[in-house]
Parts: sequence; C-alpha cells; structure tokens
Amino acid sequence: FINDKITVNTLSAKLFDQPINLSINGANTSDGYTTSVDLSGNWDVAQFAQLASAEYAEAFSGFTTWQGQLTLQLPQSGMHYSFALTSDLVGVNHTLPAPFAKTPDTIMPLAIAATGTNLASEITAILGTDVRFVGVLPHKEKQFSRAHLALGASEFEGTGVGFSISANLPQLDVGEWYQ
Repeated sequence: FINDKITVNTLSAKLFDQPINLSINGANTSDGYTTSVDLSGNWDVAQFAQLASAEYAEAFSGFTTWQGQLTLQLPQSGMHYSFALTSDLVGVNHTLPAPFAKTPDTIMPLAIAATGTNLASEITAILGTDVRFVGVLPHKEKQFSRAHLALGASEFEGTGVGFSISANLPQLDVGEWYQ
C-alpha cells in the first residue's frame, strides 16, 4: 500500500473451494476508486458444476484452466463493474447432448462477460460456435428478467421480458435431452 494505491502480485486463494491466483491493482481515479483484478485457475469442473446440482455435476469430469479480469469502479455513489472470463475447456469431458457434447482433447472456447451496477448485471456467454446466451439480471430479484439462448447460426435476438430460445442447427435430437 502506498496511500490510496494497492498492488498485490501473485496472491493465492480459494473460490468455491477451488484454487485461484490473483493480481490486484487499485487507485483513486477521476471516476472514483478503481480496482483491477487478474484471476486464473485450474478447476475441477465436476466440483464446480456441483454448485448447480449434483445431477448436473455427474455429466462432467476433468480439469481446465481459465483466466479472468475484473474491473470495479467505486464513484461517490453506487458502483460499476466489468468482468470477463475465458477458457478453451481443454481437459473437460461432458456427456451432455449436442451441441454441448465435448471430449477432453477438444478445444471449445468459452467466453463469459458481465457488466453491471449495484442495480443489475448484463451477462453474455458464448460456448464454441453454436451456443450464445445473453441475459439481464436485476440484483434485487435474483433472477433473470430477460434472457435469450441461441443455438446454432440463429440471428434472432430475444429482447422481450422473459426467457426465449432460438435454434438454427442442421440437426438436434431433442429426445437425448429427456434422458
């Protein structure tokens, strides 16, 4: 620490009971206090999926590396943040039906981005070339007010209230999802 400036290099911690590495920089700026955090990890995906449900976790195995960047701005009132996470998901195996199916040696890029304030967040996720998600999450309600899942080369963008799905895939075996 030097007055308002914080610099922490190579801090090790745990997040969701898994190892994480962090580097932190913070200082006063014209926009308020700004903190930048670089994060990385090599996580057991089944253990992480367990946070969603035990049944969901059974479909996953393996470890994968990921990298993230968090920027947090604290002006005189409220706050604003942006977060980005990427992984190639190498090492992950899961038995979910297509278009989510994956073997450990297959590269399937994952990119998650979130921006928000103290009131709400907008979350975007892209998995490979066939899965895209965008949603608005009001923090008070703790559930998405607007969300859209696009499978395949769909150009439909759901912008209405609620949850929508669009699909444009050469083939999709819906029966596999009921097993």
